[in-house]
Amino acid sequence: MPARTSGSAAASSLPEEIRKRLQVLEDKVDLSEKECIKEKLSLLHSFLQTNTQNDLSELETKLQREELSEEGYLAKVKALLNQELFEGNADSAPGINSNGCSENGASDSDKNETNGVVDEPNGQEESNMETEVMVFPTAKSRGKRLSKSNGDNKRLSGSPRVTRNSVKQQTTIISMFAKAANKRKSEDLNELEVTNVKEEESDDQRELDEKRIKVESEQKLSAGSEATSKPKAVQTPKTPPPKCTDCKQFLDDTDLKYFQGDPDDALEEPEMLTNERLSLFEGTNDEGFESYDDLPQHKVTFFSIYDRKGHLCPFDTGLIEKNVELYFSGVVKPIYDDNPSLDGGVRAKKLGPINAWWITGFDGGEKALIGFTTAFADYILMDPSDEYAAIFAVMQEKIHISKIVIEFLQNNPDSTYEDLLNKIETTVPPAGLSFSRFTEDSLLRHAQFVVEQVESYDEAGDADEQPIIITPCMRDLIKLAGVTLGKRRAARRQAIRHPTKIDKDKGPTKATTTKLVYQIFDTFFSEEIDQNDKENGPKRRRCGVCEVCQQPDCGKCRACKDMVKFGGSGRNKQACLQRRCPNLAVKEADDDENDEDDSEIIDKASPKRMLQGRKKKQSKSRISWIGEAIRADGKKTYYQKVSVDDEVLEISDCVAVSPDDPSKPLYLARITSMWEDNNGKMFHANWFCRGTDTVLGETSDPLELFLVDECEDMQLSYVDSKVKVIYKAASENWALEFSNLRRLVFSVKPSSPGKRPIKKDDVDEDLYPEYYRKSSDYIKGSNLDAPDPFRIGRIQEIFCHKRSNGKPNEADIKLRINKFYRAENTHKGLKASYHTDINLLYWSDEEVIVDFKDVQGRCTVEYGEDLTVSIQEYSAGGSDRFYFLEAYNAKLKTYEDPPNRARSSANKGKGKGKGKGKGKAKSTAEPEQTEPEADSKLEKLRSLDVFSGCGGLSEGFHQAGISETLWAIEMWDPAAQAFRLNNPGATVFTEDCNVLLKLVMAGEKTNSLGQKLPQKGDVELLCGGPPCQGFSGMNRFNSRTYSKFKNSLVVSYLSYCDYYRPRFFLLENVRNFVSFKRSMVLKLTLRCLVRMGYQCTFGVLQAGQYGVAQTRRRAIILAAAPGEKLPLFPEPLHVFAPRACQLSVAVDDKKFVSNITRIRSAPFRTITVRDTMSDLPEIRNGASALEISYNGEPQSWFQRQIRGTQYQPILRDHICKDMSALVAGRMRHIPLAPGSDWRDLPNIEVRLSDGTTTKKLRYTHHDKKNGLSSAGMLRGVCSCAEGKQCESADRQFNTLIPWCLPHTGNRHNHWAGLYGRLEWDGFFSTTVTNPEPMGKQGRVLHPEQHRVVSVRECARSQGFPDTYRLFGNILDKHRQVGNAVPPPLAKAIGLEIKLCMIEKMKKNTAEPVKVETMDTTD
Repeated sequence: MPARTSGSAAASSLPEEIRKRLQVLEDKVDLSEKECIKEKLSLLHSFLQTNTQNDLSELETKLQREELSEEGYLAKVKALLNQELFEGNADSAPGINSNGCSENGASDSDKNETNGVVDEPNGQEESNMETEVMVFPTAKSRGKRLSKSNGDNKRLSGSPRVTRNSVKQQTTIISMFAKAANKRKSEDLNELEVTNVKEEESDDQRELDEKRIKVESEQKLSAGSEATSKPKAVQTPKTPPPKCTDCKQFLDDTDLKYFQGDPDDALEEPEMLTNERLSLFEGTNDEGFESYDDLPQHKVTFFSIYDRKGHLCPFDTGLIEKNVELYFSGVVKPIYDDNPSLDGGVRAKKLGPINAWWITGFDGGEKALIGFTTAFADYILMDPSDEYAAIFAVMQEKIHISKIVIEFLQNNPDSTYEDLLNKIETTVPPAGLSFSRFTEDSLLRHAQFVVEQVESYDEAGDADEQPIIITPCMRDLIKLAGVTLGKRRAARRQAIRHPTKIDKDKGPTKATTTKLVYQIFDTFFSEEIDQNDKENGPKRRRCGVCEVCQQPDCGKCRACKDMVKFGGSGRNKQACLQRRCPNLAVKEADDDENDEDDSEIIDKASPKRMLQGRKKKQSKSRISWIGEAIRADGKKTYYQKVSVDDEVLEISDCVAVSPDDPSKPLYLARITSMWEDNNGKMFHANWFCRGTDTVLGETSDPLELFLVDECEDMQLSYVDSKVKVIYKAASENWALEFSNLRRLVFSVKPSSPGKRPIKKDDVDEDLYPEYYRKSSDYIKGSNLDAPDPFRIGRIQEIFCHKRSNGKPNEADIKLRINKFYRAENTHKGLKASYHTDINLLYWSDEEVIVDFKDVQGRCTVEYGEDLTVSIQEYSAGGSDRFYFLEAYNAKLKTYEDPPNRARSSANKGKGKGKGKGKGKAKSTAEPEQTEPEADSKLEKLRSLDVFSGCGGLSEGFHQAGISETLWAIEMWDPAAQAFRLNNPGATVFTEDCNVLLKLVMAGEKTNSLGQKLPQKGDVELLCGGPPCQGFSGMNRFNSRTYSKFKNSLVVSYLSYCDYYRPRFFLLENVRNFVSFKRSMVLKLTLRCLVRMGYQCTFGVLQAGQYGVAQTRRRAIILAAAPGEKLPLFPEPLHVFAPRACQLSVAVDDKKFVSNITRIRSAPFRTITVRDTMSDLPEIRNGASALEISYNGEPQSWFQRQIRGTQYQPILRDHICKDMSALVAGRMRHIPLAPGSDWRDLPNIEVRLSDGTTTKKLRYTHHDKKNGLSSAGMLRGVCSCAEGKQCESADRQFNTLIPWCLPHTGNRHNHWAGLYGRLEWDGFFSTTVTNPEPMGKQGRVLHPEQHRVVSVRECARSQGFPDTYRLFGNILDKHRQVGNAVPPPLAKAIGLEIKLCMIEKMKKNTAEPVKVETMDTTD
């Protein structure tokens, strides 16, 4: 035949395997012309040029539409093949079609190509194999392609058949083949399967036609647009890169490899299995094998795995599960042979197709045993061939990463994504593997597989055991990598089983509690548990979408056995344990920890004026006055006593008042006065508030009341009865809100902050394909929306205009003031403020008129030359102190000496404090002059810092001068060592806080190490931030989760407070603490403190408002003992981004705010990244020198403060993490412009520092949400962009643009900020414990240098002085900094406590004078 001749002429340029197959095809004489053409077409299809493939596709379409006869179709196909081979066009594609080929459908010829040509001369066997391949394996044979956990638990636990002795159980191989071959043949001839194959072929062909039409139309459009200067908005999508229809690999990928063929002595599977070197023992069982349990087991080494087209491909990407036929060749060895060499084995070719792959566990805890199942045998993989080693290394990598993840989460369930990443990157791979380190790219690459293993692990756990799938790091990994939960659980369960049980880290011991704390928690919990038990708990819910929810009940677990349909009682009302919905579990955990949206807080009506509405008619016989009136005032006549329904009431009595709504409980009030006027008999009610009406809610004591500052005039007819209310001093002054006007407030600029001028640049979307995602004007970490600080002025005149009647209009008071300039208000702008002190002003002769309502308060402004102390000492005296040295002329833009009137005005008022405005300015300074004297007399509080970390909270209190930390408790040794370095006089306990409290309560004086324990009465200030992770996994309250809550560190910390009863108490935690578990944690914490007798308040503070360049919202609970003054929350000192300053708290749909009044502005400008770290020397990625020199002077006010007054030539801990070559390459390509992140990465190939080269990210799918690019390019990287399920074959790796980010960007705000650079004039995101570009806070890149932020830069973002010491390796130091309380925030709180202490001290010293005066008066 001509075709055979031509094939012979052109075969020299084809791969060796193709040439062999063509030669065998030519030698066959029993093939018809139709069969011969189909076989050739299947062999050469991937090597044909694009136009030839399109012509073949058209012929195929015409044949299916019956527009062309079969004879005509064969003739034209033969002509095309002859033309292609004779012209030698195949030479241009020796291994990969350089022209690119469109994705072909699975035609009939494709189905024949798998085994259509073999090296067997026997025509009958060739015919049998051809029949087998034309039909997909039946459901029965494919149904066993599940993991061996579906009914074969032996393999998962280390099958006993995988032993030397198991070979004796192998029966006659010949008898097995007799039945197995017949069974396969009968199944393969199933007509239903043939129909399904034809339908799939038809669908594939239609897709091929659509792609061909799109290619042709796009080519026409591009040809027509060549003459235009700018081809804009071509909406026809360009052809996606060609893929193999079987293995789904890109055909133009340089990494695509072909199987090089089998040696001549290789045997096919039936013949190989009968070889005497493998079948050493023969049994007498003639019945053959009825299931996989009876299959023989062997080992295979030097193996390669490939598809029907000879492409080497992975086997773990879902191809086998989708009935894609994969084969493998290698050297088969007996099951007992552990030597991976070729000696003693039998060479085998084209084993398979593979029906299933499985993992048996870890051999000795390190190497995984991976196996294949075919229709004839099981094979355990040993060493791959050289050509397949790189692909198999990926499989080994994912298995070992899964093992690391599961073992890590068993011991660290509260770890973050950054913690997990640190564990993976610091783990050394086992010896003998082809990779040297694990990276973040490795974790993201195998995220789907890892999550599936975690799901399998959770399935094997107890029903009441918290699944590790909902841990914080797993939830972040699922979001980032776009993992589909429950994807394969219904089809197969491949769980990695470990030979030894892993002992979990128990963490802190059971909580040691005092009697009071125990009673509160136990009483409340028992009531809730009883209620839940009565309801039998809610039925386990499911999402109804994933495969787990849709599969049937297993009928075997204890939940199923309790179901009525399985013969149970039905009382449990729990769903099948095998159907635990992972989607819902992760969603509930996410919802539980999400920040509440402050904009959605409903402002509930105040309980004030509770009883407005209808009035009861008075009955004179019911109400009567007793005694004479005590006084009369106009129309009101006042009385001392009254009789209501024969019950005598006096002033100061407490009564129950009937509400308008009878369904509500009685209101309680105290009578402060009674009178009669035109409205009848009246009384003035001072209301009490029940605990349920406060933030305590249902956790409150039902008998406890709180006196509020709300009162009302009521008719005595509303009085229901007299009640007895006992006053206890412990609950006095308890309050949630404060309305005191702060004395240090300033005039505010009456203008709104400007908006960012955003100009969307036109970019090359081929080069920057993700730039279109930057559609929002908002840039994280930007200060452009931050308000201006208060404007400062000196009062020259106070006046008001007169009304028409000649009287002054007191509602419209005006002030004429001299305006002061700040440095940023001059013509030099923000750059000038960067180098000057934040409290430096410039005198100006300009006068302005302002409304009195805009005035916020008074401040002190001094001329610097007239100060009797240094400017530093003067400024340290308070946040209201400013100074000036020069005057500024705005018209001339010059700086001048201030006029004499400015200087003299500053001095005026130092005497008697008289003068226009000047005396007012000094009136605030006069009491402050006494503060140094008060400070010298003020004794510092003896402090105990629990959960101290490296000591940020204590450092702030020390800077405020209120405490001396004598004791600290910190279980993590590196943080405890850091605390010791910075507090050498403190006793630091590195052990469980519960153990220490138990020792103290037992009367012990020292611990096991001989350290002296603080005794009752020693501790005056208790501070700390107890972690909540002990109960962070609770999705609803039940007996198990209540038990966890009762044993949490929050309860332990409250027990410390109850035992020591300090004067002041502070609890610091994340902002979510106030809303955690529907605010239940907050309520119970406050309930305990109130029960102890403390005054307490709670609020949320933003650290950025107190002098750090970082957004960090923290929940603070303050408490003061009876007799002490309850501190207020400190007023903000610095303006900050409004988006980060939503500090109100919603509890039970009620909005709570703190005493803070500076909502829109503050005295000083914001602190920026430039202020924080611009003076630090340049370092490179991975810098590790612990001590270097500064190489320069401090440039900003913040830097001068942070370096300290003493000269320090050595800079410590300016070190940064060494990122992998791929991450470093990405960082180098992030632009330096503000707001730059991963969306600005170019889609190019880059040579990395380790010698490897990245790939370009391929866009292969239409994105339904984002459409096409302006150039008509696709934007989707996964089939899920089209609304379909994710495909493992779509995943791409080693690309400059991380594949996972565009994959899941549409549902995660485009992952804004990942790989983000800090902005010089912006601020840090919340400082994390491990800076990772793809971590929770991804904006961790230096503004100009290609690295992540250093430890010292993070420490400065927290406000730690440069002299503050850290301990451990670089990750230990990052964790110490990230977990700390910013010292400036702690200092601001400490100064408020200090004011309370000074006020009490003044009150105590004044009381004896008052007593003597009273005695004299008497």
